[in-house]
Amino acid sequence: MSDTAPGLDLFHAGHRTRLKWHRLRLSLDAPLFSAETMALGFSVGASMELDLRVRGDGGFVVLHDAKLEGETNGHGRVCDSTVDAIRNLSMQAGGTPPILSEDLASLLIRAHPEALLQFDMKDRLTTIGERGLDHLAEYFSNAGGSIIVSGGDLDLIVAIKKRLPEIARGIDPNDKLVEILAARR
Repeated sequence: MSDTAPGLDLFHAGHRTRLKWHRLRLSLDAPLFSAETMALGFSVGASMELDLRVRGDGGFVVLHDAKLEGETNGHGRVCDSTVDAIRNLSMQAGGTPPILSEDLASLLIRAHPEALLQFDMKDRLTTIGERGLDHLAEYFSNAGGSIIVSGGDLDLIVAIKKRLPEIARGIDPNDKLVEILAARR
């Protein structure tokens, strides 16, 4: 990526470091998870991070909080919500509709080849279940190098590896990792 697109890379001594747009924000005062920012990132090849919560139908929505009232004008748990109910909500910051996983999949097809989307999975495998894993496989099996999936639930990361082996994975530091490290000394 050239240095003409601001906010993508740092170059020093011949080394490139990619910068990640955390929660799809270009600045701390920008609204969280803006579809407009995501579209810009896809067009210029940015590295972007977003949080995913499972919906009641096994699909996903870009939200950090487990309850809708944290970031939207809705109420109740995200994992109990239908896709139609979420489509009718607005984000508290910016007033735009929440981004659905189906929207992400269609946008990824047209993204710049260097665009990278980090899915920070906020729910555990027990909440996501087989329906959620099936949804990920259906919508993102062809995304390959455009996605990295991360999260704190190691069982979820392993399950995603089995379903989508071509997608990169990462793990958040957690107590289970500390236990594994201690056991292996």
